[in-house]
Amino acid sequence: MRRLLLAVALAAIVAVPARADLVGAIGPIVALRIQNTSSDDFASFKGFILVGESIGGYVRYNWGGSRCPALILTDAEIQSLQRGMNNPRILIEPSYKLGQGPNLCLVAWSLVLRSDQAALP
Repeated sequence: MRRLLLAVALAAIVAVPARADLVGAIGPIVALRIQNTSSDDFASFKGFILVGESIGGYVRYNWGGSRCPALILTDAEIQSLQRGMNNPRILIEPSYKLGQGPNLCLVAWSLVLRSDQAALP
């Protein structure tokens, strides 16, 4: 009986998936959108960034609203993203959680200096 309880307990531990943040590809912030309360989309999301991919295109990371509930960025965090977007020598490494449906919810990030920064003016 004791072995059975131990086996059940171990199976339950193994069956619980890890809930760690996922890490996106490093790229430039190509757009930053902040929703105002008068926007029709304000209930869906409070804002998003678009991160450029090396193969072309971009990935969208949202925060707030029904797409990413309880994920609200502070003014200082938004300013950090804006500074990263405005500096061509800076790339972002986003961390995210899966949101409602196909949405990626921005939960953390690192701003990193481009490795080819010596070639930039």
